[in-house]
Amino acid sequence: MTVHSSFTRGRERFGAVRTVPCGPNPSRLTVLLTRNLNGIIYRYLFPYLCIVFAILLIFAKPLDDLLRPLGYDHDLVSHFPFVLYSQLISINKNAHIYFHILDVTVWMSVAVWGTRLIAGAIFLKQYDALYLTVSRRLSDTPLGVRYVFYAGVVLFVLAIFTIAFVPTQPKMLHDPETNFVVSYLPGVFTFLFALMYYVWGFVFTESALFLLWKIFRQRRADTRLALK
Repeated sequence: MTVHSSFTRGRERFGAVRTVPCGPNPSRLTVLLTRNLNGIIYRYLFPYLCIVFAILLIFAKPLDDLLRPLGYDHDLVSHFPFVLYSQLISINKNAHIYFHILDVTVWMSVAVWGTRLIAGAIFLKQYDALYLTVSRRLSDTPLGVRYVFYAGVVLFVLAIFTIAFVPTQPKMLHDPETNFVVSYLPGVFTFLFALMYYVWGFVFTESALFLLWKIFRQRRADTRLALK
């Protein structure tokens, strides 16, 4: 089974292909920013962007030269506070090159999931059928399992902040594992963090949209369904 087919089947399993948008006679813009946008993100960007991250890191040095006109140098490690691993550069003088690429991958993640979040919030009504299905499945799940699921999502989101915070601590300079990875495998270190931030964006965005729907749309969706 290919990565493409796995994600396609996963989306169809929850009715995303068939039920979004769920309104009658949706406009072309609605279809574009719901079904088509989700198709692009989950069929192509989600499974294959990690390959793009790897390619960027393989060619990190020549790409870093291209980024210099944009202000990336030894003084600018990243635009994001959670990527400011300045002290790790003392371990590997070329580490800033990989952190520049990490900064670019974070911007890519922000672009993908920011677009998904904004479009999803604007067209939240179009997800009524999909989220009703998900909500019912969660309701049918035993209470203990449901709480474990919710707790798992919250802990995952919090764990990313913790993991991102740890490398910024000066004591990491004295950690032998950190020294080895940053000295000899800076690309691997950067790739793992790029992938981590990207997956975190997915979890945060989909959780936020589902939470928004439950707060602002679920009661209306249930009422409309009961009147049919």
